[in-house]
Amino acid sequence: MDLFALLAAAFDVGMKLATLLLDYLKVIVWPAVVVWGLWMFRRQLRDFIDRVRSGKMGWFEFETEMRHLSEKSEVLPDLAAAQASEEQRGEVPSTPEAPEPATLLGRMLLAWSDLEVAAREAGIRRQKSAQFSRNLVVLFGALEHDGLISREAVSIARSLQRVRNSIVHRATETVLTPQFVDDFTETTRNLTTILHAVPAADPNEAHA
Repeated sequence: MDLFALLAAAFDVGMKLATLLLDYLKVIVWPAVVVWGLWMFRRQLRDFIDRVRSGKMGWFEFETEMRHLSEKSEVLPDLAAAQASEEQRGEVPSTPEAPEPATLLGRMLLAWSDLEVAAREAGIRRQKSAQFSRNLVVLFGALEHDGLISREAVSIARSLQRVRNSIVHRATETVLTPQFVDDFTETTRNLTTILHAVPAADPNEAHA
């Protein structure tokens, strides 16, 4: 093989090596750029993830929890007993008529207001002090202590109050969905029905 052929072969090998090196660089450059970008903007990325967690993901968890609460409230033994009591008396407790709120938040607040009214009335019938009637969870706990409602009802009331407070405190940044509000109002209505069925206290009972 003459010198020209050797140079040509060497050149060919060099070109192949250069091409191979270029292809290798193409493979590693983009991942390196991505890693560098993540490192440079890690603070902004962390803030974005926090917003997602507290926003959409947090709201998804709220909707899921509200659906579960609604389903659980439908099968409460307290609700079945309250409805049976209503049928036996031939009457259904009613709340004052009010116009349908124009907003989803308005529907929630109206349903919650009806529940609070029922709680105050139940507290009066049971001759409880005002501190019991002002706090839904405290009242439900007292009624459980008296053997009038189940622990499951207390748990649902506690969760419902927590969800309601979270929504109200974040009202300006929360986008309610019809399904969420339907589940909330249904759960609230079921608890209201249970409170309507709470009997008056026996005069001989020791009152709180």
